[in-house]
Amino acid sequence: MTGKTTDYRQNDEEWWQIAKEKGLFISDVNFDESAGIYSIDLAIRVDDRKGNFIGVVKAVLNIEDIISFIQEVETSLTRKGHGTMAFKIIDRYGRMIYSTGDFKFLEDVSYLVPTAHPGSGLSDTEVFSEKMQKSDGSGGEIFVSYVHSKGGTGLNWLLIVEQDAQELFAPVSRLKKRILTISMLVTVLGVLLGFIISRSIAKNIENLRGAAIKIGRGDLDTKIEVRTNDEIGQLADSFRQMADDLRSTTVARDELVREIKERIKTEGQLVKSRAQLNAVIESIPFDVFGIDKDGRYFFQNSSIKEHYGDIIGQRPENLAPDKDTLNRWLDNNARAFNGEVVTGEISFEIQGQQRHFYNIIAPIVTDDSIPGIVGMNIDITGRKEAEEELRKAKEEIEAWNRELEKRVKEKTRELKEFQARLIQAEKLSAMGQVAAGLAHEFNSPIAGLLPLLQKYKKTAKPGSDSFRDMTLMLDATEHMARIVRDFGSFAGKPSERRFELDLENVFESTLSFISSRLEQKGIQLVREYKDGLPRVMGNKTELQQVILNILMNAYDAMSDDGRLVVRTGVSRDKKEVIMEFIDNGVGIPGENLKRVFDPFFTTKEPGKGVGLGLSISYGIIKNHGGNIVVESGNRKGATFRVFLPAVTVKGVSDDD
Repeated sequence: MTGKTTDYRQNDEEWWQIAKEKGLFISDVNFDESAGIYSIDLAIRVDDRKGNFIGVVKAVLNIEDIISFIQEVETSLTRKGHGTMAFKIIDRYGRMIYSTGDFKFLEDVSYLVPTAHPGSGLSDTEVFSEKMQKSDGSGGEIFVSYVHSKGGTGLNWLLIVEQDAQELFAPVSRLKKRILTISMLVTVLGVLLGFIISRSIAKNIENLRGAAIKIGRGDLDTKIEVRTNDEIGQLADSFRQMADDLRSTTVARDELVREIKERIKTEGQLVKSRAQLNAVIESIPFDVFGIDKDGRYFFQNSSIKEHYGDIIGQRPENLAPDKDTLNRWLDNNARAFNGEVVTGEISFEIQGQQRHFYNIIAPIVTDDSIPGIVGMNIDITGRKEAEEELRKAKEEIEAWNRELEKRVKEKTRELKEFQARLIQAEKLSAMGQVAAGLAHEFNSPIAGLLPLLQKYKKTAKPGSDSFRDMTLMLDATEHMARIVRDFGSFAGKPSERRFELDLENVFESTLSFISSRLEQKGIQLVREYKDGLPRVMGNKTELQQVILNILMNAYDAMSDDGRLVVRTGVSRDKKEVIMEFIDNGVGIPGENLKRVFDPFFTTKEPGKGVGLGLSISYGIIKNHGGNIVVESGNRKGATFRVFLPAVTVKGVSDDD
């Protein structure tokens, strides 16, 4: 307040006429010649109880006090980690009201107004944000938000908030880098492991194939360079043995031909050759068998004998475990008797165990006839089991990758929601400080206005129109003073001291904040206060905050024409005072009841709540030695009960 004015009759002033017409007038910055300062005029229309116009109350606010308050808010935000945040306030004509750092008051800075606010007349856009390059040539980016003032005819200011984009989005950037690094490591490890395994298997098979081709061409001295302990190694050993046997067979064959040509072969040598051939067949570590043209087995080795017993003279029909297996055997045998070398994988049960084989069946060719066929079953059960385990492991890895991706997306979403709630909490904290400052600023002009109205009321004749008008103006001003005092007390920092409190008075002072909103929404407020209620020891501001938080939750949960019951009582043992809040709103689902007091838990839309109200209320009641519980069901309303220790020993009253 400047404490000065130019005259006493000002109903011809613009502020007086606009306040009378619209109820409120807030001017732009102007120079008060009587006080010699820059100031803002605040004017409020005053009506009597019947709604008839009485007059206008005007307050003149020094612009330097407002700038000092804004600097205090800016300092508070800097201490909370927003070191790069900067503010600018521009009036409707593009003149500088305030800026972080050095600035020239009322300097023309209309070039700072974005295209959404052209010219000297700023538009009604409330919030506008954009990202732009820093002007210092560093190549960095800043995030700029423009907020347009609302309400108050005559005031049309623009708030510009700037913050370094790297500081704002630093947590998200760190998370993205970690996710990318982990994904790349998992991918490279999987590709490298698969390449090593496939390379090792392919190399051994290629060596074995090359050796088999050379042996097939007659180079029986070919060395097979495969030394492993798996099925491929066993196959390589078999090929080595086969090459050795073939060399022996070739030598025996050449010897036999020589003996026949020379007619010196004896029966004993023939028996010996047959014995050697028998030994070769017996030494092969997998099933070897022969079938004649009648479809009977005419030779076998010890391996097949272990699996089926003596099969000489039997038919495939006697050995096949089922009809499908028999049909495959007979089909392969028929193809071999037609001169085809048949290869492929087969599976069937042996001695109650499922086995897998690589099957080779070839015709026995003598001159132009095929008197029989020879077959081999190479056991590849171990390899098949390994392949199946590898397939399952691959499926598990793919499932883990999908689950990991799902969890990363979920955590990213939760992080973004958490960040948004933190930003909202910071905004609410700043608004609380602004509210406390405004309450202080309004209190000074009202305190000066009250004695003046009391003085004029005393000079008016009782019963006259002037006396009634002054009475109404005095009542309205005193009502305004109470609201400002209660609002300032609520928004300010609570005292550490506690007093004996009358809960009914605490309730009534808190309900004044919300009663008009309940009436506008058509919600019926029912008070059920218990007579003779014991006092409680507590902090009035903190308990007001608890009551207001619970009432606002009930307000948001109820539709029009809702019903809200506020009740006080005492426990059976007279040791606790009970406050009950009962609404008929949408209720709380059962799965959310255990989480309603958790920090940042909310079911409201973004921007309408950060999930801190009930958590803070829970902490306040616990610090008062009490407890708070909730009962609800989906679409059945909710009941909050607050328990506080009753005062048993006379202490310091809040009224003292």
